[in-house]
Amino acid sequence: MKLDVMAAPYSLIVFDFDGTLVDTLDDIAYHANKVLSDFGYPVQPLKSVRAGIGWGVHELLKSLAPGFGDDEKKLEKAVLQFKEAYRSEPVLQTSPFSNVKEVLSGSLSKVKKAVVTNKPQDITIQILDKLDLSKYFEMVVGMHAGFPAKPDPAALNHVMEKMGFGQDKTIYVGDSHVDGEVSLAAGVDFAWVNYGYHAPEGIIPTYEFSDAREWEDLVR
Repeated sequence: MKLDVMAAPYSLIVFDFDGTLVDTLDDIAYHANKVLSDFGYPVQPLKSVRAGIGWGVHELLKSLAPGFGDDEKKLEKAVLQFKEAYRSEPVLQTSPFSNVKEVLSGSLSKVKKAVVTNKPQDITIQILDKLDLSKYFEMVVGMHAGFPAKPDPAALNHVMEKMGFGQDKTIYVGDSHVDGEVSLAAGVDFAWVNYGYHAPEGIIPTYEFSDAREWEDLVR
């Protein structure tokens, strides 16, 4: 649904990853709860994992077990364990959201596309490869690629610079408040997908989408 009738057509669409392109919740919960159990913390329900997704692994584990915030060495060990396990089995139940692949290969095939995420870059690329989605994106920038985490706009600004498009021709598509914040910080329009993991919490998007098929509004 278009909320700003004056929005211009876009030449570059930049996507968040978890909760926007791909439903990774079950696999993140599986690996996070294995770490919690191994470190003596109680496992957490999906709703708690969902609430912690979007700010990186460190913040996720601290949100699930506050005790990690009191012991930096233990937290770093837990983060390393999570990443190693996730890298070894990143796609157990993970899949693209409905109609994502069809739209990327169809109505959005002629527009430039990129991914900017707080997920580790190597795991993001690994999942994209396994789901046969990598071919749709010119750039993928995740954590540990030399940029601070969202909502800092550095990674998004880097993508716009490298792709050769300005703020008026770029839109960021995401499912959370942090995605709205990075859009504001970079000076680009924001499209919120309401089927994802979070609400934008006071940030008014240019578009609100309930299905990937509605993304074609961005190139009409």
